[in-house]
Amino acid sequence: MLNTIEYGLTNARIEAINNKIKLSIRMVYGFRNIDNMMAMIMLRCSDIKVQLPWEKDEWSSFFCLG
Repeated sequence: MLNTIEYGLTNARIEAINNKIKLSIRMVYGFRNIDNMMAMIMLRCSDIKVQLPWEKDEWSSFFCLG
């Protein structure tokens, strides 16, 4: 508590990632392979943006790709 007051640091980011991991584990309940579960957790906790096939990219119409 004193470190929070003195340095302005909290464990909010760690708690947020922990919550995201727990939510991901609930979402992948029933996966048969643990590697798939780990891949889902790593994907959700990273900054990678995966574009789904039905989502249009703003540049695809510019370059006539889709």
